[in-house]
Amino acid sequence: MAYYRNKEALLHYYWYTAVLLLCSYVLINLLIMNRTLVSKISAALQSAADALQPPTVLYDDFVWHWKSLTRYYVDSKDNRKLADQTNIPAHLEQMLQILTQEMEELEDQEIKPDGPDNVDHVDGKVDNDLSVSKPQHLGPCINYLLTHKILETLHTLARTDCPPGMKSAVLVFYTKFISKLPFVWHSNVYRPLQNMVRLCGEVRAGPSESEEIALLFVLAGKLNQHPEYINHFITKVNPVGESTETPSCRLVSAVLQLSRSPDSRIAVKACEVLMVVCTIQSAELAAFIGEHSGLTRLFCDRLVALYRALPTDLLVDTIECTDARWGLDITDVGPSIHGHRQLISFLSWLDYLDQLIKASQGVIGKSLVFGIRESFIQPIVAPLLKQISESGALLATVFVKQCLLHISSSILVAEFVGFILGLPLSDAVGSPEVRQLVIQRCDHMSDELSIAALKMFQVLFQKHCECVSYNLILFYLKDRSYIHREAVEELSESDESGTDSDRSDQLTSTELNVKMARHKRRSASLLRLQNPNEELEAPPLADVINAFITILPDNIKSSGSHGYEDYLKDSIKTCRSSLIQCVRYDWPGFLLPLRSCANLPFDEGPFLNGLFNKLERLLDQSYSVNLQLLQLLSQLAHLPHPHLHEYLLNPFIRLPPGARSLYSILVRLSNDLLTRCQRIPDHRTALALVRSRLETPPGNAALPVVDSRFIFLFEGAVLLEEFCKELAAIVYVKENSATGNVNLVSPTRRI
Repeated sequence: MAYYRNKEALLHYYWYTAVLLLCSYVLINLLIMNRTLVSKISAALQSAADALQPPTVLYDDFVWHWKSLTRYYVDSKDNRKLADQTNIPAHLEQMLQILTQEMEELEDQEIKPDGPDNVDHVDGKVDNDLSVSKPQHLGPCINYLLTHKILETLHTLARTDCPPGMKSAVLVFYTKFISKLPFVWHSNVYRPLQNMVRLCGEVRAGPSESEEIALLFVLAGKLNQHPEYINHFITKVNPVGESTETPSCRLVSAVLQLSRSPDSRIAVKACEVLMVVCTIQSAELAAFIGEHSGLTRLFCDRLVALYRALPTDLLVDTIECTDARWGLDITDVGPSIHGHRQLISFLSWLDYLDQLIKASQGVIGKSLVFGIRESFIQPIVAPLLKQISESGALLATVFVKQCLLHISSSILVAEFVGFILGLPLSDAVGSPEVRQLVIQRCDHMSDELSIAALKMFQVLFQKHCECVSYNLILFYLKDRSYIHREAVEELSESDESGTDSDRSDQLTSTELNVKMARHKRRSASLLRLQNPNEELEAPPLADVINAFITILPDNIKSSGSHGYEDYLKDSIKTCRSSLIQCVRYDWPGFLLPLRSCANLPFDEGPFLNGLFNKLERLLDQSYSVNLQLLQLLSQLAHLPHPHLHEYLLNPFIRLPPGARSLYSILVRLSNDLLTRCQRIPDHRTALALVRSRLETPPGNAALPVVDSRFIFLFEGAVLLEEFCKELAAIVYVKENSATGNVNLVSPTRRI
């Protein structure tokens, strides 16, 4: 008491006591206001206590955490407290860490540990035939979990969602449990897992959708690795009013429910999960998804709904510039582009269906393709393409072209191609209404519609579908009826007698060089496609190249010293791509002998007829139309079919009376151009100005204006000159690839 008699010391005592009481009051009020802080402080104190206490056996620690979790439901009186404000998530996380640590120790030791409840069989039954790669024996913690049916208890707590948020906490535990630990196919594991899957997707736009889709994603991945266990999630049900049993898979049903979520992120994730599920190698699962799950109708109805959401006044330019891929975020393009966002949604979903068809098993893919045909192609696309109005036909052609660009699965491409071209075919070409319309539009009076149709056929030829080239071109060239048989026989007789017979009007002056060089150079056929028994001898490569590059006289050329070498790099790339695309086609390796071909009147077919008619008007058409036309013809010239190559790229074949080839049309265009240029004063200067304007990027210094009366003529002259050089480059690349000087593909096959 002597110390407290000191007034100064007593004053300090009262001061410290008052400060301590004030701090205690503030802390108590803060704790009352923030219950989450209470749980965090409690967890921190518990962690500190655990760190200070001596290490315990994993089994004892696991049991303690589980009992602490269940004790909450006995002691707690406040049902309004959220699960995150309790120690439940922390206990579940600790239990998971203990199980993981125990499994790692067992894998390292590979011995049977000693501990309480260390039994190899729970309830006398373990699915030994369902075990996957795992330690030889289960540890005491996992045995405790199985024996006391902890997973089933957690499912019950998740179903009641008490306290609020418990469902999300249990879903997180299940997800980590099956992802971090070897999948134990025990009845006390997969049965509660089945029940947890049933809880997924029950509540639309529920608060636990993220955790639900995460669980389904991990489960789908595990089943994809071990498809033999998918039977645990497929059950037999008896629909009301039916006597036969039908399969049911709650996993698929839950994913389909979540794919309808208003949250786009959840919906996209659900579609990813569904793609994984569709790749599981299980015939029973594939049959259920394709025939009983309702997936086809749901997804096809969504495709139709997205199409009907497109504005009716959608612009052609908007369709042309739109490229969408499923799963990518849609950037905000602003309100100026009308209908752009709706079009992206439609094309993105079409791209997803295409990927799903490509990745899934045959039953699922065929079901989806059938649904797309019945709900979209026939009732929607067919009337679009059959429109009579020019604006409607243009919009429909561009739209179908964009759809073709966004699909790549073989069966879906075949469905679109079959619809457009009237397939399948036997040995005759049908002429359905759609096929006739789209081919006729290649030579339409409207430049915009003609360009759109040419672009659509260019996309069709880019697809890996052999029937496109056969239906449009190769069917008409299979008998080589483009060769004048009588003229060939006369030429053979004149060669044998050593005299030259009179040439018909269809022979050009360049053909005279062929006979002079015959004994000088006997090259293999172009592309090494010549049959050894062929009656006709292949022309030398140099003669063929010269035939193309000399079509235009020098006085109407404007490129100067630039030759066909400028096109070699692009031609090699295109030839390689065409060969890879056509390598699996059943095309002949050489020209069929004329004696084995039927001697029928030559018919170039409606497609080539339309292209050649368009080509003959090259000097009187707009630059954009001519450019698209020549791009398509160049694409055809790159195809490695022997008959097509001979017809398009051999300038020395004898044509039947009235027939025409690509080379003969180019020669006539050259003669027409020469005649018309002679009537125009200073035409070479005008040609040079037009070429400079075409080669000058937009926005640069303006060039002198050329007379508008001759603009089409000079633009066509420039394109004609460049196209002849491109054809010469194609011939050069094909021939040198056959001789090995240009390597297009692996040595397994050459052009």
